[in-house]
Amino acid sequence: MPIFTRSYDLLMWLLEVTRHFPKANRHDFTKRLLDAGFDLRERFEEANLACGAQRLNRLNLADESLAKVHHFPPEIFLGHVAQGTRSMAKPIPGCALSVVLGKYS
Repeated sequence: MPIFTRSYDLLMWLLEVTRHFPKANRHDFTKRLLDAGFDLRERFEEANLACGAQRLNRLNLADESLAKVHHFPPEIFLGHVAQGTRSMAKPIPGCALSVVLGKYS
């Protein structure tokens, strides 16, 4: 299913990007961001195993996790590019997840 691939891509991207955050933000800020990303992936897995109302509940929880990831402004992810310390040509994959979920398209 595309949602599993896209959520995995988002998680791998978050892991790569947060590795380059400044040390001052690496522990507290990145923990919250990565927790939301891991929660998103886990909710999709749980929804896949559930049926009926439980599946819908898990998908709603996944949507909340996705909203938490979207809460962080893109400037945070791309701030190091503006400073010229690292170039990143890949787009933020979270937008693709939003389209798959059908909530933010």
